[in-house]
Amino acid sequence: NSFILYRPKDIVSGDFYWFTNLNSKIFWAVVDCTGHGVPGAMLSILGINLLQTLIVENKIQDTSEILNKLHLNILQRLRQNELSPSADSMDIALCSYDLTHRILNFSGANRSLYLIQNDCIQEIKGNSHAVGSSIIEEKHENYTFTSHSILLNPGDEIYIFSDGITDQFGGPLNKKFSKRRLLHFLKKHQGKPQRDTKFLLEKEIQEWKGENEQTDDILIIGVTIN
Repeated sequence: NSFILYRPKDIVSGDFYWFTNLNSKIFWAVVDCTGHGVPGAMLSILGINLLQTLIVENKIQDTSEILNKLHLNILQRLRQNELSPSADSMDIALCSYDLTHRILNFSGANRSLYLIQNDCIQEIKGNSHAVGSSIIEEKHENYTFTSHSILLNPGDEIYIFSDGITDQFGGPLNKKFSKRRLLHFLKKHQGKPQRDTKFLLEKEIQEWKGENEQTDDILIIGVTIN
């Protein structure tokens, strides 16, 4: 019971989603690379390949360790410590769900996870730094990522998204859609099949956008635990 709403701003995108099964766990991620179009897409290809290597081939399962190694690998691949400092980076929300023990493991780089549980919506915050940026790294003595473990129950809803949806300009005053408006929408439609939530959210975004140009790549994943 899940949906993926994916609307690139251009033909190719700086946002991407990724998922896989590994033993009794499901992994999924929303990733927002710097830029959009071709530059963002090139960084996306690197991110997809590294996630595949770290999780599927190397079988690393802890989400914080995955982001820590993803960060170091991007620095190495782009040689960001050898050349002039670069801001090329990724914001990422990474989840793994243990089907046997019903434990959700989450780590984020400038991205949060939103959990609707017991009629309440809760923000599980990621770390406030990106993956792969040597400029940002210089400001943090301990540049690592942390993991959050949450016991889930049937009916719990999980949402992760890039900032493209909340930054979309529109409405009567041509303002951003905003995180507050998105969370209100998700809470309002709590309990509905995720395919219905996706349809209604697409309609909501289009009506908000109106005649405005799409601001950025849009990506959101919603999951309901069975």
